[in-house]
Formats: sequence, C-alpha cells, structure tokens
Amino acid sequence: STDPAVAARAPTYAPTLAADFPRPYTMPGFPNIVIVDDDGTMVGGGDINLAAVAKLYYRAFKDDRDFLFVFASTADAVSNDYNAYYRTLRNTVRGIGLSTYDGTATYGSAGRLLGVANLNSIHRWTKYLRPLLDLWPLGVITHELGHQWIAYIKLPSGTITTDPASRARGHWQPLVHTKASIMYGNDWAVVTEPTVVDGGAVPGTFESQSFPGGFSALDKYLMGVHGPEKVEPFYRIEATASVINAIYAAPGNTATGTKVAVTIDDVVARNGARVPSFNAAQTEFSGAFILIAEPGRRPTAAELTAAEYMRKRIPEHFKTATDERFAISTTPVRR
Repeated sequence: STDPAVAARAPTYAPTLAADFPRPYTMPGFPNIVIVDDDGTMVGGGDINLAAVAKLYYRAFKDDRDFLFVFASTADAVSNDYNAYYRTLRNTVRGIGLSTYDGTATYGSAGRLLGVANLNSIHRWTKYLRPLLDLWPLGVITHELGHQWIAYIKLPSGTITTDPASRARGHWQPLVHTKASIMYGNDWAVVTEPTVVDGGAVPGTFESQSFPGGFSALDKYLMGVHGPEKVEPFYRIEATASVINAIYAAPGNTATGTKVAVTIDDVVARNGARVPSFNAAQTEFSGAFILIAEPGRRPTAAELTAAEYMRKRIPEHFKTATDERFAISTTPVRR
C-alpha cells in the first residue's frame, strides 16, 4: 500500500525463508505463545522483519487474527530508538482521516489482519518490576493499538495531528487540549485568559498538568467505543511561543497564544461521519502472541513466562481502556 500509515515503516528487506524452514511451534506449558525460529534475518538493524514473521506464522496457524504481537528473545533491545511500534495493514473504517486500503497480502494474510505490533525484545519489559510493569509497558502497547484508528483526522482551521508520513505519525499535536490522551496532546490549564486591552489582543498563557492517562473522548469516538455525542468541545492553542518538553503529555509544558475551538461537528464536517457507526463498530478482536527465538536456541522459561504474562494482561488492559467494550481473544488456531 502507498498509504503513509503503512509506508512509514515498510520493511527494508524481503523475507527469504526456504520452503523447508521449521514451522512455528509451541512449548509445553505455553500453548498460546507461538515460537518462530529466526533464520538470521528476522531481527537486526534496529528492526524486526514483521512480514517474514507473519508469513511464517501463517504456515502453521489460521489466518483468523486481527493483530499479531511480536517479541524478540534477544537479550538486548531490538532498538533503543523506540519501545514499540504498530504497523497498520488494513483499514475499512471511514471518517477517521485514513483512506481505506488493504496491504495484508505482503504479510501473508488474505485480508483479515488489521496490523502488527513490534514489541521489541521481551527483556525490554521484564526489567521493570511490578507495579511499573503493569503501568508503563501495558500503557505503551495500548497506545500502539490506538494507532489503528488514531490520530489522523484533519480540520480546516489548522492541524491537530502530526504529519502521518513522519515517524511521529498518528499522534495529537502537543498544543491540542486532549486532557492528556494516551495518544498525546496535553491537559492544558488556562493560567491567564486571552484578553483585549486598549483595542489590542493580549494572548493568554497555558500550562500542562499531567502525564498521559487513557484514551480521550475523541479517541474513543474514532475507535468506535462510543458515539459522537460524548465528545465535548475542545481546543488547540494557536501559539506565539511555547515550551514543549516531551512529545507526549507532560506537566510543565507552557504556551502563550489564543484558543481555537474545535467541536465534533468540525471533525465530522472535515472527515465525514465514522462508518461503521458506534452501534455497528467492531468490538471483538483476535490476536496472536509470537516470540522470535534466536538462531540456535529455544526460548527460556523466563522469556516464555514473560510473554505469557503480557498475553494475559494486554487484552485486560485494552478492555479497561475502552470502557469494557473491546475484547481481544488470544488463542491461536492451528491449520
């Protein structure tokens, strides 16, 4: 696909697995963690060859998954430049700022797969002790799944999203008041209101209040969690000056400028209504958790235990983040 959401992180090399390469398998005690042997080309250069992993997965398991979650068993991070990323492969939803497209064929799926999550090395997550393991990694992965629907919309009154062709695609811009969405923007508080003095406009001042929380009301509308009536008016700051300390929501960011109001009617007028609507939106999803074994060795019990923990907790976390509306089943089905 030429859609920027797909092209942003297209594979730089093609899968070259031999026909007799070992099929994916599971190990005793971990029937829902699919293990894929690395042929020496699947992990490297700061990336995972997700297309090769997916095609090998489909040699042994049915094409009935919406998401593939892929971990590497490497002791070091696959990359320190990202914690995880999500590659959208198929979109059938209109009104969210994305064209409809289907790029699943290059990953071995016949139009079922929605996207693949590169979750880096499993060891990147296991070094964090609970409860941090529950809070940060699961929030990161929930954020990545949000990219299936968020944030691509456009408005005639100025942009509120990042350039979808850039590496920072699919995020709200820092100057948008999102009440600290997990998809970025900020929870802006007005320090001084914009005013007019002696006939001249005096910009207001704003300061952000919190770190990212859950999905915002606008996020949930785009996902199909609820209808448009639940999206309250919000605003972006037309800034003359700003200090943004992080691309995600963070306390202490400041801005000087004026408010530009945005309503859900503005969103619909520019992007069209969401189709399917809230009442017909997909809410039941399926996923497979895949662990890439390093060449010449099987995954350890500790690695498998960590992958199994994430397999159980990610769907639970995502369900909570979507107001108990979305469910992800994680039992892969063999051919």
